[in-house]
Amino acid sequence: MRIPFLPLKPEKVLSISRKTFIYSLADKFSKILSLEVTLKQADIPYEEREWLSLAIYSSLHWFFVMFSILFFIGIISKTNIFAYSILLSFVFSGFLFIYFILYPKLIVSRKVRDVEKNLPFVLRHLLIELRGGVSLYDAFVSISSQDYGILSKEFKEVVKKISSGYSEIQALEELTLKIPSQKFRKTMWQIVNSLRSGVDISDVLKDIVNNIISEQRAEIKEHGSSLNPIALSYMMF
Repeated sequence: MRIPFLPLKPEKVLSISRKTFIYSLADKFSKILSLEVTLKQADIPYEEREWLSLAIYSSLHWFFVMFSILFFIGIISKTNIFAYSILLSFVFSGFLFIYFILYPKLIVSRKVRDVEKNLPFVLRHLLIELRGGVSLYDAFVSISSQDYGILSKEFKEVVKKISSGYSEIQALEELTLKIPSQKFRKTMWQIVNSLRSGVDISDVLKDIVNNIISEQRAEIKEHGSSLNPIALSYMMF
C-alpha cells in the first residue's frame, strides 16, 4: 500500500528501523497509543509497532530535510536562522507524526461512510434474492459481485470463509466486528440472531429496511437535506 509522506518503501523503512533505536522507541509508543484495533479496521497490513516505526522514521526524515533546506537558505541569505530552522522543522515533523497516528482513523471514517451509504441497497438486494428462493450463501455471492463499494469486497471475504468451512453465523460475526459502523453492526446482529433462532430473515430484513428509510426521512427533516427520490423508491416496497 502507498503511504503518504513515507520517503521509502515500507519494507525498507522497517528493515532500517529494526537495526536502529526506532523500533524500540516505537515499542514504547505502542504501550501508550492503542492503534492495533484501528489498524485492523482500516485494513492496514502492519502491526502497531511497525506502523509507529514508519511514523517515527518519516518524521525524522522530514525533520532533517526541512532543517537542511532552511539552514541552507540561511547560509545563502547570510541570515542566522538556525534556531528558527530547528523550531519549524520540529513543528513540521511533529505534525507528520500526528498525521500518521490519525491516518488509520481517517481511513476507518471513510470506510464507515461508504458502508452506511451502501447498506440500504445491500439489504434490499439481499431481501430480493431471498424472496426469490435463492439461498443465503448464493445471495452473498450475488452481493459480492455487485458494485456496493467496501461491502461488496467484505462479502467476498464472507463467501470465501463459508466456502472454507465457516458457518454463515461465524462469517457474519467476524464481518460485524471488522466494520466499526454502529448502523451496520446493529443490522448484522439482528440478522445473526435471526439465523440462530430460526426466524425468517426476509421479515427481519423488511423491518430493517423500513427502519432505515424512516431514519433517513427523519434526517431529511432535521437537516433540511434531500434524498434522491429514485434511491428512496428503490428501497421501498
